[in-house]
Amino acid sequence: MTALNAKAGEDMTHNECISDAMTPSCAPSARRTSNRPRWFMALALVLISTCASAQTLTMWHPWSQGRSTVSALAAEYTRRTGVRVRVTAFSPTGYNPWTGGASPDIIGLAFPSRASIRANARQGRLYDMQSQITQGWYADLWPGPLETFVLRGDDAPNRRTGTYGVPLTAYVRAFIYNRNLFSRAGVSAPATWSDFLTISPRLRRIGVVPMAGGLDGTYPPFPVIYEWSYLGSHYLLETYFGRYPYTGSRWQNVFRIYEEMRRYDLTAYSAAQMNRSEAERYFLAGRTAVILDGPWFDSTRRAVNPGFTNWEVFGPPVDRRSPYLPRLPGGVAEGAVVNNRSPNRVASVRFLRWLTEPAQQVRLANAMDSIPISEQASQSYALESHLRRFVPFMRYSAIDLRYEESPAVLSTLYSGARNVIRGTTTPSRALSATQAAAR
Repeated sequence: MTALNAKAGEDMTHNECISDAMTPSCAPSARRTSNRPRWFMALALVLISTCASAQTLTMWHPWSQGRSTVSALAAEYTRRTGVRVRVTAFSPTGYNPWTGGASPDIIGLAFPSRASIRANARQGRLYDMQSQITQGWYADLWPGPLETFVLRGDDAPNRRTGTYGVPLTAYVRAFIYNRNLFSRAGVSAPATWSDFLTISPRLRRIGVVPMAGGLDGTYPPFPVIYEWSYLGSHYLLETYFGRYPYTGSRWQNVFRIYEEMRRYDLTAYSAAQMNRSEAERYFLAGRTAVILDGPWFDSTRRAVNPGFTNWEVFGPPVDRRSPYLPRLPGGVAEGAVVNNRSPNRVASVRFLRWLTEPAQQVRLANAMDSIPISEQASQSYALESHLRRFVPFMRYSAIDLRYEESPAVLSTLYSGARNVIRGTTTPSRALSATQAAAR
């Protein structure tokens, strides 16, 4: 049964046979519907709706926020199309839709990596949406997050470009600053890296650490900005595949950034290695002027210091010495893939496309505390104000390519960066140690 109620009115107008379940209407005499009474048309629509409602999609997801909104949207889709969508929410801990017995038609993902998409696509688990995406769907989607699901060349099964999922919401990390502290120091949001270094001493003079966080752990967010600025995607991947050394001049230029951070006292070793939660609370206590964070910051602000509202966001300060514009760490917050073994693949993609339309996007993004994947929805005044502050910086969003590198190598690389800020090593020594670890 393939009739769609979205087409029902059109098919009836053109006097076509619209449903193999409506056997009497397939007779030649039944095609002449123009003289049929109105009750016949009403009966036909009821039968079409009954046929459509026979189809049921299943969707699993691990999203802790916005569960009721997802279910409400699924119910609305059923009312509009007759296609049922049964939504099941799972705990994010240990969520694996591929284990056990039957898997759902649609699988929701939280912060998916390109590595996980590639691995599952190679195992034949994911449906390729390339033909649907290229039919105008992609035009309203932020391109950066969409790249998480696009596989090309050696990454792609059979080396054919494919799109193995779709983002539903996105995120980007940008620089959040305390406008009160900036005003007291007599400084404004920096547009260039040189500006950022210049305002550091003035912020120190009012007794605050200029910047905190951004360099914690194995995948810290701050380095993404200037690694892309000096190496771009090409040299980053060449490094991770062992064809460009960490001791090369481009990496030396990246590490010059950390040396300048130490020289201008932009941060301190203890402040730089704060995790996101620690840096947020440090910021909300008024002890640092700048953190690198995402839309979820406002949730912490409301919980910790709801009276503080004088914050704003600025984008990546441009380093005019670098060959490329800086990027910001970002990607998919919530996304979905379609089970390649599902008998409802096309219907599942149709539902996901509906979820990416502007009206649904605003509701989904507000509930998830994320940025809409729809560029049109991102401009809506119905979007929460704290989310709108990050929207202008989505154009700088870059997916994380570091999944191609060994975590042990990355640990050595960023431990070296923190020690350059601490003053206990030099860029050359830190990069030589990283190159040794990469062999």
